[in-house]
Amino acid sequence: MPSLIALLIAGLIAPTAQPDRLEAAERALAWIATSQTDAGWIPSLGSPEPRQSWLWDQALALLALGHTHPEAAGLLMDAVVEAQNADGSFPACVDPDTGLAMVAEPHVGSTGLMAFALSRYGSWLADEAAAEAARAAADWLAERQGADGSVSSSTLANIGAWWGLVSTGFGAEARKLSLYLTGKPYERSDYWFLPEPGNRTLVCDVNTMASLLLSANRQYAMAAAALIQVRSYLFIRGVNGQPGMGISGPVGVWYEGTAQYVAAEGLDAGMFVRTLLDAQNADGSVPHSDRRVSQGLSWHTRAPSLSATVWLAFALEGHPFSLTGEERRALTRQGRSLGRQVGQGHPSTEQAEGEYDP
Repeated sequence: MPSLIALLIAGLIAPTAQPDRLEAAERALAWIATSQTDAGWIPSLGSPEPRQSWLWDQALALLALGHTHPEAAGLLMDAVVEAQNADGSFPACVDPDTGLAMVAEPHVGSTGLMAFALSRYGSWLADEAAAEAARAAADWLAERQGADGSVSSSTLANIGAWWGLVSTGFGAEARKLSLYLTGKPYERSDYWFLPEPGNRTLVCDVNTMASLLLSANRQYAMAAAALIQVRSYLFIRGVNGQPGMGISGPVGVWYEGTAQYVAAEGLDAGMFVRTLLDAQNADGSVPHSDRRVSQGLSWHTRAPSLSATVWLAFALEGHPFSLTGEERRALTRQGRSLGRQVGQGHPSTEQAEGEYDP
């Protein structure tokens, strides 16, 4: 009887087909564009979850669509500019069908990330309205910067603010915020970032997003260390045994955070890519999680997720979280990079042997 290998060579049976990554990314982006409402917004979660458009997610969508779906990106940009408050800030959440604020209180992180998205969009398409909106948002952030460099007590919000500041010419303010982030909310003994000073909960996106920021600053050792902590302690096997990352513990596979980890080039990224491709729905969307459950800080739903779908595209085709030469020079003082000011040893890959490691 011919062996399996012989049959494969002879072409009598076909090997298991691997999903095409470019096609998967294109389907993800197409789903984002086709989910856009007449008002220009994109719901953050699909049915059966409430229809809401969180500004953080809209910023990610604008970054994803800017190069690939210019018409959808333009409609979203127009909606965002119209929703901007007179002081330059943005509401945290709007109704995707009307554009009316659902959470009107300005959000530091969302305003920062939207400033970054608008700045990049304005640069890509020479759109002055987007650039002006970005600068107004950054002005609002800079006015709220404290003496210690922080703009918020939340580390993730400060990360969003940093991208908004650095991309709009606020180099000195961004540098000051960089030094805060690698100081007060950074756990030097274990190489990871606290969600806020004094809170020792390990949260996935706080550390994956911090890793991207540090890599942009050429702080590769610290960036790798944060990802190793995520790999060590937030690894989980999903309902079908697939490997992924939890939000803050082993409750469910959080596809957004898993894709962030891949985009940041974490250890074993290829293994997690397979999880993401298997999770992608036929319409191109990616669910928030592989289960619906709430436990502690972890909330999961199987509804399609805008942010998870964006991050799949970033993981497969590359992310926009990098600096221009001019932006990097603005973060340099007297020829000394942030890295040489802070300093940090590189963790070994053996540190990735954690409680939930397979």
